[in-house]
Amino acid sequence: MKKSIVLFVSLLLLTLAFTNPAEKLHQKAMENVTSQVLYKKIDLVEKKKNPFILKRIASRVNPIKVKKLAENYSDKTVSRKNLVFFSLTKTQFNNGTHYLGFGILNRVFIPSQVESYLVDKLSFTNIIYGI
Repeated sequence: MKKSIVLFVSLLLLTLAFTNPAEKLHQKAMENVTSQVLYKKIDLVEKKKNPFILKRIASRVNPIKVKKLAENYSDKTVSRKNLVFFSLTKTQFNNGTHYLGFGILNRVFIPSQVESYLVDKLSFTNIIYGI
């Protein structure tokens, strides 16, 4: 009985260790979230009476540029903290490090609340310049 429990736990831990997602998967997951954040930011700029420069930026952004901006942003600012059996999605903005998701079994999970959090916290300059 004890041997079977030890064997099961060992197999479970090995499975978790070998299926810990790579950093590229974390970046791809954040790229998708960042794209959605950009679209929401553009909608907010267009609905509000914002300064001319923001409207000008928003009017020039198309889906291809959004994808490219999100990709560049995630490549520059997103990494992972590897904890052997799972990993955390780590990103940097506003002069701080934030853990926004976790990866396990070759999947990266980013909670839906993160998107609304980023809409409030990220600015266009954060995304465009990767800061």
